[in-house]
Amino acid sequence: MTTHGEMAAILGVDRTLVSKYVSGSRRCQDVTQLRRFAVAMDVPPSTFGLVDEPDEADADDGARSDENERWKATRQTLNRNRHALSKVAADQDARNDPGRVGV
Repeated sequence: MTTHGEMAAILGVDRTLVSKYVSGSRRCQDVTQLRRFAVAMDVPPSTFGLVDEPDEADADDGARSDENERWKATRQTLNRNRHALSKVAADQDARNDPGRVGV
């Protein structure tokens, strides 16, 4: 890949757009295009400020999925009870510092 035309063909965009990206007169904010740039240039996605995509093994990991589901359930429970939890925390704080005026 030595010309803007070759890069444009790989990205599926017009050659003039690639020229604008290279010259800096236009910024590419399309994550898909940035990933294609990285692959085409054989550089890591972090070169363009992107994180690496997770490995397929990680994406299919059932244990991680179970862990995420448990965290979602815990977070929902905490959110449903946040007012009661805040009151308990404020009451505890008042008991620990009797001179403090209520929150």
